[in-house]
Amino acid sequence: MAEIKLLDIATGKEKSKVSAPDEIFSQALRTDLLNDYVIMQHRAARQGTHCTKTRAEVTGTGKKPFRQKGTGNARQGTLIGPHQYGGGVAFGPKPRKYKSKLTRKTKVLANQVALSQKRYEGSLYVCENLDIKSGKTRDAVKLIKGMDAKNVLFIGNFSEETLRAFRNIDTGKLLSPDLLNVKDVLFFEKCVMTRDAFEWIQKHLTIDSKSEEKAA
Repeated sequence: MAEIKLLDIATGKEKSKVSAPDEIFSQALRTDLLNDYVIMQHRAARQGTHCTKTRAEVTGTGKKPFRQKGTGNARQGTLIGPHQYGGGVAFGPKPRKYKSKLTRKTKVLANQVALSQKRYEGSLYVCENLDIKSGKTRDAVKLIKGMDAKNVLFIGNFSEETLRAFRNIDTGKLLSPDLLNVKDVLFFEKCVMTRDAFEWIQKHLTIDSKSEEKAA
């Protein structure tokens, strides 16, 4: 069994360790999976609303601008062609979807690899609970500074006051366990799971979890 540091939220220090399954928290590094997952996230974030007009869509006449010979100019048959200023664009971008898909097994394994790397770095923690009753941003900032980290990702289900405390800072992020993703885990210097989130991950972040749920 792997071991993860148990964090005392009040002091920001480690107070003991908890056991964790090797299947999730002791995976070998797979940069190919991490790369594929992050690319999928970046592609999904693209709007894809870029659009240019073709020669059929621009405003303009199709009339020949001047006679074929005798003007000294190069012959022209239209003013809306791609070679003309203000003309249509040839092979320009059109609205499209950039989303790509990965299999469920690949996504689960990529998240396991990301969490495992955090554990190997000593940057993965479990805490009993995170609840900032005041809802004040200064208390959230103080908490992060107490952990001696540039930025921290907190995974769990949080109260409205806690969400409000973290809403306006970029050094801390609150994430529901069902929205766990590779990009956030890798980006933040430290990653803290609440006890409930830790148990949820053990139950759901396994290759066979979906088939077990169907069987039940």
